[in-house]
Amino acid sequence: PASGALSVFYIAPGGDQPSVVLSTASTNVIGAFAVDVVFDEPVTGLALDDFVVENGTVSNLTGSGSAYTVLVIPDVEDLVSVSLPEGVVIDLDGDGLWNAASEILVVTSRPLDVPSVTLYGNLGADDSEYSLYVSFSEAVSGLTADDLVVVNGEVTSIRSQGRSYSLSGYYYSSNAQYYAVNITGASPGTVEVTLPAGAVVDADGDSLTNTVSNTLSFECAGDFGEQWVVDEGEEWAAAALSNLNLTLADGYAEPTADTAQFTSIIKTFPVKKTARTVTFQQSAAWENWNAIADVQPSTALDAPVMVSIANDDYYLLACTNDAYHAWHSTDMVNWVHKGPVAPGGVGRWVTSAEYKDGAFYIYSDSPNDHTPYLIIDDDLGDGVAGANMGAAFTRPIDGIHGHGSDCSLIRSDEDGLFHLIYEDWSPISARSHSWDSPLAGHVSSEDGLTGFDVGEHPPPVDLRTTPTGTFGTYHHPNAPDALFEIHTPEQDAFGDWTSIKIGSRFWMFCDFHPAGELIKMGRFASDSIYDEYEFVGSMHSGHPDPTVCFAEGKFYLITQQPTDYTSPGPWVEGVEARVGVDVDGDGSIDQWTAWQTVSEQYDHMPEYIHVVALTPARLDLSALPEGYGFQFEFRVDNTVVSGVSPIMDSVRMEFEPSNFQQWANTNGIPAETGADNNTNGMPDVAEFAIGQTVVPERQPDGSLTVTAVNEAIDDGLKVELWFADDLLDSWHVAETNTAGVKLLSDVVDGEGNHELVFEVFDRNGTHIFWKLVVVSPE
Repeated sequence: PASGALSVFYIAPGGDQPSVVLSTASTNVIGAFAVDVVFDEPVTGLALDDFVVENGTVSNLTGSGSAYTVLVIPDVEDLVSVSLPEGVVIDLDGDGLWNAASEILVVTSRPLDVPSVTLYGNLGADDSEYSLYVSFSEAVSGLTADDLVVVNGEVTSIRSQGRSYSLSGYYYSSNAQYYAVNITGASPGTVEVTLPAGAVVDADGDSLTNTVSNTLSFECAGDFGEQWVVDEGEEWAAAALSNLNLTLADGYAEPTADTAQFTSIIKTFPVKKTARTVTFQQSAAWENWNAIADVQPSTALDAPVMVSIANDDYYLLACTNDAYHAWHSTDMVNWVHKGPVAPGGVGRWVTSAEYKDGAFYIYSDSPNDHTPYLIIDDDLGDGVAGANMGAAFTRPIDGIHGHGSDCSLIRSDEDGLFHLIYEDWSPISARSHSWDSPLAGHVSSEDGLTGFDVGEHPPPVDLRTTPTGTFGTYHHPNAPDALFEIHTPEQDAFGDWTSIKIGSRFWMFCDFHPAGELIKMGRFASDSIYDEYEFVGSMHSGHPDPTVCFAEGKFYLITQQPTDYTSPGPWVEGVEARVGVDVDGDGSIDQWTAWQTVSEQYDHMPEYIHVVALTPARLDLSALPEGYGFQFEFRVDNTVVSGVSPIMDSVRMEFEPSNFQQWANTNGIPAETGADNNTNGMPDVAEFAIGQTVVPERQPDGSLTVTAVNEAIDDGLKVELWFADDLLDSWHVAETNTAGVKLLSDVVDGEGNHELVFEVFDRNGTHIFWKLVVVSPE
C-alpha cells in the first residue's frame, strides 16, 4: 500500500495472514548486526524500506520465500528497535493475504571499550565517617574493599547501588555499575582514595579490566571524639529504657498521643567522658505545608522557576508572550516585571535555574521534554535575555533514552558540582502518564555546560515495576513513535523535578501521577545526592510543575496553579530535651541539664540559591561535668502543629576526644589503641601512641627505657610491652614475673609521665619481636 494512504486488509474466512518473527544471534551487540526475518509461509514484495528501525538503518536485504536476512547499522550506542509493520508483503499460496505485524525486536548496541571509573564524593567530612561513590562506565565484577587504595583511612564497607532491570534500563541495567563505599579517616587531614587499573573486569564478556580512577581527596575535619548514635531500628530498641506514647518502628520514634516521652538507658564508659552536644533529627517526611493564595503575578504563566538569592532579593521566572521573563520582589508579595531572561525558541521551556560566581544559569528544554539548553544571564533584572550557550545535556532523540527531561538543577555546596535530575521515559508510555516516568536520571558537571554524561550516576528515583521484555511506542510532538519497554503492573509516574538542600539532606518535589489516579505533587528525600531518594509523601491536587525555594525566613512551594504553599521547614515544633550525667559511675544520674526546647533554624547559604544553611536541633552540654555514664530524654507536645507529628529520626551525642586522641590528632597519626602503626621495618618497634617520637634503643645489659608522656596516656590508658618469638605466634604481655622479657620498673614523675624500664633478651637463640602498645583499662 502507498505510504500515507488508508490501507484496508481483507482476510478471507479460514485464511491465515503470514506471520513473521525477527531474531538475532544476540541482543547485545557491537557494531552492525544481522536480523533473521522468518515468515511462516513464502511471501513476496519485501523491501528495505518496509522495516521500521529506531536508532539505525537497514541494508543488505537477502533471501527469498519465507526466509530473509537484513543488516542493521546502529546510529548510536543505545537500544535499537526493528519491526515489520502489517501489510508490507503478500503470501504466495493464492490467498492474497498481507502479513501480520511482527513483534518489536530490541537489541542493545554497545561499544567495545575498557571500563572507566570515576570516584565522586564531598570535599570534606565533619567527622571520621565518609561516603564515597564509585561509578563505572559499565557493569563490572570483582570489586572488593581491598581494591581501593586509601591514604589516611580505610574502607569499612562497600555495597552496590541501584537495582537490576532489563533493556529499558540500558544505562541502569545492572546493580554492578555503581557502588557506595564507606571510608573511615585515620586522622584529621587529607584522605585520598584511588582505584588502580586492573582491579575489576567488565561483566559483558569482553574480559577487559578497568583503567585507573581519578584520585578523590577530601578533608577529614573530625576530632575523633566518641559518639553515641541512635538511628537504626536496633539502635532505638537498644537505647530505650522507657517510652510513653511512642511507636519505635522502621528507625523512627513516632508519637501516638497528644503527649509522648522517650527515656534512654544510661550509656556507660570505662573512663570518664566529657559530653559536648546532643543533636536531634526528625524524619524527612516534611508534612507541615500550609496552602496559600497564588504567589506569582497574574501575567506570569506556565511552569514557574524561583531564584532566591538572599533576604529581600527574589526573582520569579515564568512565561509571558511565549518567552520566559523575570519578576523581582523584596517580600514575595509585590512583584516588578523586569523583562526577558531567555531568548525565544530555545528558551521557551525553562525548567530550572542555578547560580555561580555572579551568573545565573537558566536551563530550558529544546525541543520541549528533551534536550536541556543552557542560557547564562549576568543580570536577571536588566530586561535583556541571556546568552544561549548551547545544549548542556545531549542524548540522541532516536534512542530510547533520548526522551524526557523537565530537569532540575542544583549546585551542591558539598562538592561544588552542578547536578541535573531529569525524567527518563524509557520504561513507560509517557503520553498516558502526564509526560512523567517512574525512572529519573542523574548527571553532573563542573561548569554546568560540559561533562553531563548519560549513566554517570545511578538513578535518584527508580520505582519501575516488573519489565516484560516487550516494547511499545507512543507519540510525542517532538518524537513520533518513541520507544519504551512495557512494565507490569501499571506504574506511578513522576517528573518536573525541583530540588533543595537543607543542611546535609536533599529534597525533591515533583509532579506525581499515581497509577489509576489523578495527578498531584510528590516529595522525595535523600541524605546524599549520589544515593537513591526515598518517596516521603504527597500533597496538592492537580498538575503542579512546582518550584521550591527559601525566602522571607520560610520555604515556598510555588505551582503553576492558583494554590501555592509555605512551610517553616522540615522540623516540626513541640520537642523538648534534656541530658543527665552519672558522675561517679554508680549507675544513677547525678546531674541533669534543664529541659530545653530543641528546634532547627534555617538561613540563606551565600552563593548557593538551592542550598539552605541549617542550625541543628542541638543542646550544648559543655556545662555538664565529666562522668562515666550519660542519659537523654525528649518529650513531645503533639498538638503544636495541627495534623503533623514530630517524628524523631535520630539522636547523636558527641563527646570531647580523650587526651590520647587529642595528642594523636596534633601529631596527625591514627589513634588506634593496641595497634602497631610504626612502619620503619625494624623488628624492635615503639608504638606511636605513647608520645615517643624515636625508637628507643636496647642497651647492652638488655634494658630498654621508654618515657610515655602524660598527654598521650591520660584518661585511664596504660602502656604495655608485648613480645613474641615469631610474628605468627600470639603476643604475650611483659610483666614483672615473665621470663626473659619483663617489666623492671614504672616510675611516674611530677608531671604524670611514666618512665618504664623493661628487660629484653633473646630467648632460645632466636630474636624476640616486641612492641609497645597503649591499651584501655579492663
